[in-house]
Amino acid sequence: MGGALTRLVRWVSSQLTRYAEAVNTPAQDRPRRRFTRASLTAIIAVSALLAACTPSPLDALPTPEAETVALPDVIGMRGDIAQEQLRELGMLVTLRADEASVWEPANWIVEEQDPVAGAVKLRSSVTLHVGRPPAEPWDGLTDGTWEGGDFTLGESVLPPVAGLTGNMRWDWEFIVTGPPTLTTTDGGERITMSSPLTVTRIQNAWPDEQFQDDMQFIFRPGEVPEHAKMNESWGVHTDIECTQETLQLNEATTCLVSFVAEPEAIANSYWRVNRTFDVAAWPGQLRQ
Repeated sequence: MGGALTRLVRWVSSQLTRYAEAVNTPAQDRPRRRFTRASLTAIIAVSALLAACTPSPLDALPTPEAETVALPDVIGMRGDIAQEQLRELGMLVTLRADEASVWEPANWIVEEQDPVAGAVKLRSSVTLHVGRPPAEPWDGLTDGTWEGGDFTLGESVLPPVAGLTGNMRWDWEFIVTGPPTLTTTDGGERITMSSPLTVTRIQNAWPDEQFQDDMQFIFRPGEVPEHAKMNESWGVHTDIECTQETLQLNEATTCLVSFVAEPEAIANSYWRVNRTFDVAAWPGQLRQ
């Protein structure tokens, strides 16, 4: 088949060459043999057939197709881990939460992903819908020491001189009513310690002021991590949630004071109230 096709190509080529020579030669010098309409039609037909049968160099190239990758199921993963894994596959990743902006992916858990796991085009957009991870009990510490504490669990905290605490008038008495709850949402890398307390209004020096505005709870870490030693605000800011925001004279409410710290900071840590009174922080803690 290959030899016959080669001979056919050569014949068509020779015939086309002879026809071109004849056309370009003066009439008086042309050879007697002339090309008839039928012979020209045959040459053209065979040429078209050869063109159709001969593959084009472009036909030999593979047809470009969009590259695909296997998109994994990242539901249940921590946001930063899922984001890194998908980006390594060439995906364009966006994290979204219903109630807030996602600034720290490590603080979130993937609840849904769009598209779902399967074959997708490279550099596809993937949206991860995230939510807050559930808190789990943490039992990393059971005992410790406490330097210079003034009060302990269950004791009433009152100022040594009634009326003023520095420049702030003292309207409140509080009691840390029980041991704190230690929980984690990231496997123990950071710990949330929440302490219950009871707050009672003992005078009305500032009757319109709320408890959260008048009281300042400060967490004093037992050991400051190396990366935070130059950060004066580390471990200080706390969250206070109370069942009532304002209290009348002699009225009481229950509150929960909590902070987030690393495990080493919790050991030998304690509370400080309005930068003056130290109180015990966690179960089994002993004074020195």
